[in-house]
Amino acid sequence: MRRIRLVPPSRAVALGAFLTFALCLGIGFVAVSKVSDVVVYNASPSMPQGIYVRMQPPIVRHSIVTVRARDVALNYATARRFTDANDRFLKRVVALDGDVVCALGARVTINHTITLQRRTVETAGRALPTWSGCRRLNGQVFLIGDTADSFDGRYWGPVASDLIEGVWHRR
Repeated sequence: MRRIRLVPPSRAVALGAFLTFALCLGIGFVAVSKVSDVVVYNASPSMPQGIYVRMQPPIVRHSIVTVRARDVALNYATARRFTDANDRFLKRVVALDGDVVCALGARVTINHTITLQRRTVETAGRALPTWSGCRRLNGQVFLIGDTADSFDGRYWGPVASDLIEGVWHRR
């Protein structure tokens, strides 16, 4: 009786098979996903303008993330007609679980050291929403834009972490 000896595939064949599989998986993902869930264009001056690609790293301080406008500021979003499911705010994470965020009058502080200023009206003259008090974040993040006139957590407060859609990197 003859023995049949199985020979393992070469590394090149294995690598080629893996890359083909990964490519097909990526194409399939893009085909079933909406492009807006993978790539967004930011035209707002509150964060660096340009194209952002969604990644899957964990959310850490200074991550750039998106949150739906209607989920964090429904009345403001409605007044500004930001009611489409794709209307998002692109913001930077500045506080995480365990951090203390306080808002009183025109000031917002993070861990009693970082002070942010907030306004009462936007540039178009509309009143901005406010929140007040101190909160130790638990399952929440605090988001701000990179400019002083950004509409962000200074006005809507901390956001539940599960409302964050993902971490985005500018391309």
